[in-house]
Amino acid sequence: MVDTISILLTHGLLVIALWRLAHNDEVDAEAPPEPDENPAGFFHETLRNKREN
Repeated sequence: MVDTISILLTHGLLVIALWRLAHNDEVDAEAPPEPDENPAGFFHETLRNKREN
């Protein structure tokens, strides 16, 4: 019986936490990141090499 209560209690608290997070407007509101002045990485190196050739 104690096992059942502890499992139901913890799962119930997880459901409540997820419910509150899903209905929170601040979770979805985020400004897009600023673009890099000098982008780096494989994709940008490939483009730079194609432009030079």
